[in-house]
This record gives sequence, structure tokens and C-alpha cells, in this order.
Amino acid sequence: MNLRHTAIRLAMMATVLHATPLARAEEKGTDWQLIGGIGALGAGVVFLGLGYYQGTRVSDSQNDPAFTDYRKRFDRTVTDACAEARAGHAGSPPATSDQISSVVTTCDQADSRGRWQKIFYVTGGVFVAGGIVLLVTRRSSETKTASIQLVPAAGPDGGGLLMLGRF
Repeated sequence: MNLRHTAIRLAMMATVLHATPLARAEEKGTDWQLIGGIGALGAGVVFLGLGYYQGTRVSDSQNDPAFTDYRKRFDRTVTDACAEARAGHAGSPPATSDQISSVVTTCDQADSRGRWQKIFYVTGGVFVAGGIVLLVTRRSSETKTASIQLVPAAGPDGGGLLMLGRF
């Protein structure tokens, strides 16, 4: 018996001293699944936020005045102004080589930001899903009567989180 961690109760009965160990409550260890689930959810939200930020920067690139001016030099049948700029087409009225170079740079930045946006969204979704799995599957001594789940959702026009509940 480890006396450092054992509580005892002393009682005087007649002239004899009795020492009886008290029952200790079960020590609960660290709930790593809970900590991991919350941490994964937090990381997922951060990555989703970074993806959203990169998406706004892609939109900013498409609204760049030099890019908009260059795009107007072509008729509506041209759907990819970046491809036209990379091919060196000047449009009508003709754009200067500096203007075309500026548009190519803007297009390259938008492409890079778009790739990062997808990477951040996928990474965030994986972390959120992993966090939900960790939280939903953790063992608890309490009886569960209600549950709430956050589920990532993605579609061609965007994404978000769905909240599902059972009461």
C-alpha cells in the first residue's frame, strides 16, 4: 500500500486506535481523445478560414483594374483572358507588352491563390471531419441523451458546415 496516496481515517474506540484506508475515487486520466478532437476542430476552422481568405484574394485578382481593362479588349466569345495574355494577344484596341505582362502576372497569382485555396479547404475539411470523429467516438461514462454534430459540406459553388442534432 502506498501511504503517500492513501487517505486514512483515524477513529478512537475505547483505548485502541484503528486506522482504516478510505476508498479513493478513481483517478481520471487526461482525455486525449477530447483534446485531440477539439484541437482538430480548431485547426480545421483555421484552415477553412485560410481557404476563404485565399478565395477573396482570387476574387481581388479578377477585379484588378488592369485585368478588367485587358478583358474588355476581347469580345464575349473569349472566356479566358489569362490564356489570351499568356499567348501574347493584344486585343482591340491593342494592349502594350507591359499591360499584357501585368495581366499574366495577375493571372499567375490568381492561379497560385486558387491552388492554395483548394489545399486549405481540403485540409480544413479533413481536420474538421477528424475532430468530429474523435469527439463522437470517445467513450464517456455519462449517458448521452442528446448529440450535436458539425459536418463539413462542399459543393461546386462553395462549402460550409452543417449542424445536425438529436434530442
